[in-house]
Amino acid sequence: MSDGIEGELRDAGIELALGGTPAGWQVDAINAVRFVAERQSYLDADDVWEQLTAMGARTPATKAALAGVLKQASGKKLAWIEATDNSTKSDGEGRHKSRIMVWRSLIHGRAQAETWDDVFAPTVVAPGRRENDQPQSRRNR
Repeated sequence: MSDGIEGELRDAGIELALGGTPAGWQVDAINAVRFVAERQSYLDADDVWEQLTAMGARTPATKAALAGVLKQASGKKLAWIEATDNSTKSDGEGRHKSRIMVWRSLIHGRAQAETWDDVFAPTVVAPGRRENDQPQSRRNR
């Protein structure tokens, strides 16, 4: 398979995993992955979700959307994390101790932001507009 086809398949898989989540949430989530990866050698989806909720960031109805964000963070473009052969039981509410992947940080110790407030800036939406609540794929139509 050529790199072009693999890239297209990877991108399609990420889009499917994101499940039509709002583009604003995707930005918050990718920033949360970077923030956690800069501070921990290993991380999982629960760590990222915990960071999002602790700081009052937007969260989608399901944690499954984090899979797409973690895939983006492990891709060639960002390369902040890489998959390991390890998994752990989720402590997340509603996950029923299901197994989740453990990721290794490739940027641990390189914190660019001192605090989460340096990374997270809530999106301000003009009254009557919901552009930031639309899935990214619908924003460019």
